[in-house]
Amino acid sequence: MPDSASNNPGSDSSLHYGDENNPDLKYELITSYLDNEIKDDNLRRDIENLIKNDPDYRVRYISEKITKEKLQKSIKKSDTPLYVMQNIGKGIDEIIRNANQKPQISSKSSRETFTGDRNYYRKYFLYGSVVFIILIALAFLFNSFFSNNTEELVAASRNIFDKVESGEIKINPECSNPKELEDKLNKEVDFKVYVPVLKDAQLVGGICTEINGEKIAHIVYKSNNYYIYTMQGCKEHILNNIDKMILNEEFRNDIIKGKNWMPCTKDKARTAVIWYSDGVICSSVAHLEAQVLTSVLKNINK
Repeated sequence: MPDSASNNPGSDSSLHYGDENNPDLKYELITSYLDNEIKDDNLRRDIENLIKNDPDYRVRYISEKITKEKLQKSIKKSDTPLYVMQNIGKGIDEIIRNANQKPQISSKSSRETFTGDRNYYRKYFLYGSVVFIILIALAFLFNSFFSNNTEELVAASRNIFDKVESGEIKINPECSNPKELEDKLNKEVDFKVYVPVLKDAQLVGGICTEINGEKIAHIVYKSNNYYIYTMQGCKEHILNNIDKMILNEEFRNDIIKGKNWMPCTKDKARTAVIWYSDGVICSSVAHLEAQVLTSVLKNINK
């Protein structure tokens, strides 16, 4: 068990997750830590130190924490049908009745007894199979729920870029002054908007909207007749609010580790670059190569 250290307060907790024969055991302790099952204070401190000082361990901890919160939220939002609950309840009651039946002395042969035992275990195997199938079905239900009720940052930014480029979304009124635009947008969102002065691009303007309840800033530049669109949101919200605006897990882990300026796979000649600055996460899109787009965005007047 991952929390076996809690049953032996006098033992050295570091030995339990540092066992050379089982190097992955320290990661298994994350579940017990999140469930508040570890009672040994020394072991809890060791785990907290790992979370604080070990980047890989911290990524695993954050990932598992987000997954648990995702499941907890989805359970609250998904009501199990009454007939399913009734059938499960009946099955549990029957199992309890069978388990409480007193064994009876029988004169049957040992062969008949063996056959009865085999049928007994077969019945419980079937019960276990039914429970397993129900759990798999619920897992697909949760996955479907979140797939239909979240927006992925890069996909959303590419979609809006197309609408800006086609004129379906108009930046009105236009604003070429970054400071004025920052002040305007900051009144409409719950984070500090970042509008840099780019040396190689002219600011067109920006607006604010909500996507799945998450406030988002949309900032548009133009460079040599190419639009550069940036979707900008609160870094803390995007990394933690998994039921609103989400970020690809690989990018999220890279940001947690401190990596920045990450190009995405080109889609229909649209290049997207993920970057962050001053508490915001951005997805910038343009018909430019990733290196060129990154260079334009990083070449700012300070």
